[in-house]
Amino acid sequence: MKIYCLFSTFLLLLNSISYPQWQWISPIPTGNDLLCTHFFTEDTGFIYSSKGEIFKTTDGGANWNLVEKNLEKAAVINIKYLNQNTGYMLTREKLFKTTDRGNSWFELNTSNHSGFNGIYFLDIGNFWIVGDSGLIIHSTNDGLNWSNHSLNTGYKNTTIYFLNDSLGFIGREFYTSLKTTNAGLTWSTVQTSGHMLITKYFFLNSDTGFAIGRQGKIFRTTNKGQDWQNVSPFNTYKFIDAYLTTDSILVLFSNTGEIAKSSDYGNSWIAHSLGNFISDFFSYVDFVNDSIFYIVGINGNIYKTNDAGNSWQKLRKGLEISIHDISFINKDSGWILSSVGEIFKTTDGGSNWIRQISDSSYLALNKLFIVDENIGYAVGQKILKTTNSGNDWTNIYEDGKIYYTCFFLDSAKGLVAGQYGKILITTNGGNNFITINDSGGSPLVSMFFVNENVGFIGGLGTLLKTTDGGFNWINIQVSDNYINGIFFWDASNGCIVSMDKIYKTNDGGHTWVNTYTDSISDWFMDIEFMDEQVGIAVSTGGNILTSNDGGTSWIANKYVTNNLSAMCSSQDSLVWICGPGGKILFSTINQITSVEKDSINYNLSSYKLFQNYPNPFNPRTTITYEINTAGFVKLIIYDLLGREIKTLINEEKMPGKHSIDFISDNLSSGVYFYQLRFNNYIENRKMMLLK
Repeated sequence: MKIYCLFSTFLLLLNSISYPQWQWISPIPTGNDLLCTHFFTEDTGFIYSSKGEIFKTTDGGANWNLVEKNLEKAAVINIKYLNQNTGYMLTREKLFKTTDRGNSWFELNTSNHSGFNGIYFLDIGNFWIVGDSGLIIHSTNDGLNWSNHSLNTGYKNTTIYFLNDSLGFIGREFYTSLKTTNAGLTWSTVQTSGHMLITKYFFLNSDTGFAIGRQGKIFRTTNKGQDWQNVSPFNTYKFIDAYLTTDSILVLFSNTGEIAKSSDYGNSWIAHSLGNFISDFFSYVDFVNDSIFYIVGINGNIYKTNDAGNSWQKLRKGLEISIHDISFINKDSGWILSSVGEIFKTTDGGSNWIRQISDSSYLALNKLFIVDENIGYAVGQKILKTTNSGNDWTNIYEDGKIYYTCFFLDSAKGLVAGQYGKILITTNGGNNFITINDSGGSPLVSMFFVNENVGFIGGLGTLLKTTDGGFNWINIQVSDNYINGIFFWDASNGCIVSMDKIYKTNDGGHTWVNTYTDSISDWFMDIEFMDEQVGIAVSTGGNILTSNDGGTSWIANKYVTNNLSAMCSSQDSLVWICGPGGKILFSTINQITSVEKDSINYNLSSYKLFQNYPNPFNPRTTITYEINTAGFVKLIIYDLLGREIKTLINEEKMPGKHSIDFISDNLSSGVYFYQLRFNNYIENRKMMLLK
């Protein structure tokens, strides 16, 4: 609820890198992408997230406990146990070892090498690692010393496998792989018809082996890898792992949930699917036995099968919606607004949610404003009001325009603003609305009132100010093009967030100072202050900024989650953040006086997706992305319902910065999303078409 007040004492919670602790409400155990999993028994195992979270279960995934949050483990490539106690964890930058079944890990020396992609173990302490730019290294003494067999090439080595001490294989980018017959002293290039990037090698015996990879490719050899034949009937999957059951059934898994089975060593294949989970994009499979498999993927998705993949149980608990807005009035009672116009309420702090509205005619609801425990408003294509805690929502205004923001000073007086610069005001709880401005103009998307007289409205290239309660407005000059969030703690001092910047004023908005700029063009969505000093801002890229000096300086925390859309606070010292994939987190924060930037500085992914330009646009906009390794790129446009509008790119791309134009054709005005898929990574951004 964005009505300003000075909060009393807050509980300060800082984690090991001096950032506020954030607790997942939905989904459970996490909404971050899961990169890896390992189970020791049918019931006991670990999962590893893209933000360094490690969770443990002892009841087959029904419940999970957070056992560690360590950013050095934020980019896990592989987990391998060589016995019940001794295991290794390879990340993009480091190699770790455990001797106590994964309860604790210590780092091994890798001689300043990094950019790892694959590992193969000949024995405990004897392993090969491959990575970017032709990296091939080998240690026989648990990382104390390394022999370097790297090739002078820009190609990325993706996976490595040894059939015996002498014969080994490496998967590479594009259309070649490598082979050694002398224990890695030299490597030769192997090419096969239709060859694509290999993600995994495995052999069934001393002669017969398989290589699986992109575009559904399944290659088989029956002569120790001298020759390879394409035995795949598929052309769309990206296979990531394989398992041979005790009755010789070969099971392959793809990253989009397709399963291929063969009972004749690859001569013929039968396709299966995880059903409705096929679009969840998976990264890792753990085979406990012939029947029990666990598979993990994006947005914290965890699935379990007890019958070798014929049926699946989803272990992730929580909402399955994209959240537009969130509002809590205390630690227990809150509401959320979904991207398809649903309104949900909780009375137990988010453990359970009750849907209060689900009507396609409310599809364009954009903003919630909860006045008190009974009265609330939601605005979009319609203006809705509840007087009984959301048990009933009534349409109180509709004029064909779309409204993006609102602010209510009390149960009677409030303002609504939106499309074409239109501003409405009510002084009787929405029984009547007075049109303040309807002369056309830029869309208005954010609003904040300091008191009953002084308020601000922001939008596309616009910042307006009123000193008479909203009846008259003046235009304030700000050198930015989109004001997404506004917060003032008195009539003189406040901050605004734009697409990639934060500004501060101390003279009522007449002049502004840029106090933060995001270097990767992140899109800031919301900002709030707990008191005159402590503030938080959130972005679509998952950046959570904290200030403890009234917005003069900001500390970035990009290691909590990705893709945030809104935030709110309540008078009992809690702050909530939300986003796509049903994400809701909360924290209790106050007077952060000694927060220091995280000393870890490494690349957690191999790509960047930039904000489209111009934005909003009509009818053409440019989408730019950057990849630091070659790989398969897919760039897709979606509408608010998640329906695919257009695929702009669907092919292999070389490293570098790439741009492509999108022309809106006959699309209607509104919000759209564009999604970059690159190797195992996925990122979404939002754009607006205004006609």
